[in-house]
Amino acid sequence: MISFKNEILSLGLAEQPENILWHQDNIPFAMRSNSQQKFSRTLAPIQRSPLSFCEEAVLAAKKIGECHAGKITILASGGADSEVVIRSFLKAQVPFQIVAIDFSSVNTDELAYLSHFCKMSGLNFKTIHLDIKNFWENELESVALSSGSISPQICAILHVMSQIDEYLVVGDGDVDIFQQSNRFYDTWGEKWAYAAWMLKNRHPGCPAFFSFTAELEAAMYLDPIVEDFVNEGWAAIGQSRFHIVKPFLYYHHFGLRFRPKIDIFQPIRELDFQWRQFLAQKMPGADSYYSIEYDLIKKMKLGTFRSEDQIIMHLHDLPSGEHERFLVPTEQGRHLIARRPT
Repeated sequence: MISFKNEILSLGLAEQPENILWHQDNIPFAMRSNSQQKFSRTLAPIQRSPLSFCEEAVLAAKKIGECHAGKITILASGGADSEVVIRSFLKAQVPFQIVAIDFSSVNTDELAYLSHFCKMSGLNFKTIHLDIKNFWENELESVALSSGSISPQICAILHVMSQIDEYLVVGDGDVDIFQQSNRFYDTWGEKWAYAAWMLKNRHPGCPAFFSFTAELEAAMYLDPIVEDFVNEGWAAIGQSRFHIVKPFLYYHHFGLRFRPKIDIFQPIRELDFQWRQFLAQKMPGADSYYSIEYDLIKKMKLGTFRSEDQIIMHLHDLPSGEHERFLVPTEQGRHLIARRPT
């Protein structure tokens, strides 16, 4: 375990290894081969009171810049998350370059927005072309098996990442909470393959910018906009997914103008689904999402989660003998084990 943590730090994947470290049946970054294996993640508690979401994002960018000055590449999609990452580095006055992927004109709209944003901000970006259909037909399976991801989209991104030598920042790790059976959960999905891929290939970078520091991750959970959404807002809005509220958070802190979320793979959604099914057969049990209760993760981030009495209060069913970890089942039959902070 110590060697994994040292490698995470040496590659600059996160300020604290626990921010991105995950396991399958206690094996770090192992591929999941069946549905009985349990996914676990250790949550690093904050070391100080978080500042605002914007301030913490800028601080994270500065910390990355201090260690990787002049060698930072932001992988941008043209979506809101990557725009926030770019704005964070701009505010931090940390030099960087931008790389975008052209999926054979599939993502024309988002590239057009990225071009407009960069022009207005006095920035340039480099485009790497990938014939997505050709990649899926010829190279997808090998990338999927090596990364443990059954997402055809993420595998394509990993393939492009292998062509970038600099320290690479991926705009991921943002809060994605949803309501289920009158309870709120935070999701971790197959995007965590970024961290496993970077570690396996010894590629320096940040696989989840919004989880780079414990304080940045906590700042999103503790933001009044998020808390209001969890406590009351979802019922008023009539939506259970946080992505409905996230634009308000980005507008409040970074001034992002509201715009519709674009599904860049919508034109080839059916083909994407077919390839996903193919990969799911190759890697049974590789679920898309793992869930943990919102209040529970917030307490863990604050470091206030200590006694077993507190754990029992916030769990559905605590399995016998599970004294050092807890299990939260979801309706989909997927499971997450998250370790208590020490």
